[in-house]
Amino acid sequence: MGNTNPLLNQNISIPFCLVHGSSVSLVSTASSLYSTPEEKQSHEIRKLRRELQDAQEKVHTLTNQLSTNVCLHICINNFLKMCSSFCLMSVHWRYSQKKDYVLVLLS
Repeated sequence: MGNTNPLLNQNISIPFCLVHGSSVSLVSTASSLYSTPEEKQSHEIRKLRRELQDAQEKVHTLTNQLSTNVCLHICINNFLKMCSSFCLMSVHWRYSQKKDYVLVLLS
């Protein structure tokens, strides 16, 4: 018969925490990155400064976009007013022309 190893055929159950790490060991690993509380605080301050700088850049970008949109809105609004005025002048001019034409016909 074949050469069988009884250890390979056994169903061995490995505790979940050994495979994936326990939450206690994960926390202790994260906290051991800093040898002193001052180092951890310094790291947090640098992280918060980066986040603040990113937020300030985003505010600056959005402010510029808003300013551009306001200028664009004003330009479009002025253009529409100008078009409206032109249309009214055109209608008035045509009406005057017809009126003059009718007067010429009647005389």
